[in-house]
Amino acid sequence: MRYQVIQILDDLVHLFLVIVHVIIEGKGHTFDEEDRDMCD
Repeated sequence: MRYQVIQILDDLVHLFLVIVHVIIEGKGHTFDEEDRDMCD
């Protein structure tokens, strides 16, 4: 029973990290585009 809970928590942490990474990547791309517009 305890192992199952740990496995679920591990999956949730992994999913959370993936979502955070995607959000950071998305923001990074938008910031890059804005910077390019300002430079032009």
